[in-house]
Amino acid sequence: MTREARMIDTTTLSNINNRGGAASRRQHSRRKTVMYRQGDVLIVPAKAIPKGVEPISRDKGRVVLAYGEVTGHAHAIKSEKAALFRDPKLAAVFMHVNGGETHQMPRYRQTDNIIGRDDDGEPIFETVIDGYDDVEGVALDHEEHTRIVIPPGDYRIVQQREYSPEAIRNVAD
Repeated sequence: MTREARMIDTTTLSNINNRGGAASRRQHSRRKTVMYRQGDVLIVPAKAIPKGVEPISRDKGRVVLAYGEVTGHAHAIKSEKAALFRDPKLAAVFMHVNGGETHQMPRYRQTDNIIGRDDDGEPIFETVIDGYDDVEGVALDHEEHTRIVIPPGDYRIVQQREYSPEAIRNVAD
């Protein structure tokens, strides 16, 4: 697995009931949900931050989504436009991003050039930078991962966990 930051696109299907006269028909529409992953941290859009959450203090002026257990590095945002909250009832962490700055981020394109094969023998294609886009939001940085930009909105922060016979624990990053 690469250490590159990932933006994960998932498509959800929502049913919309339209009532036209006496007949009822169901239409399907596609709605795209964009999630962001940086290493062992997944950032999932939330409709809203729940009531009763407690603010999480900044560390050295940064919002820290997760600390690395092995290296001591952190998944952190320096911008004042981001804030973290803990929901004591759900044992969940949420983030609110209120605006941000404009960041120039590379746009990637996969070529037809095969540069290797994975463990299953599937081809690995070369990926090249195909230009740059201006993206508004806050920058999530980590010493071992590519910077990603999180746009304004509300999010739930999920740290990947792993199972071992001794305990379920956070993945060491």
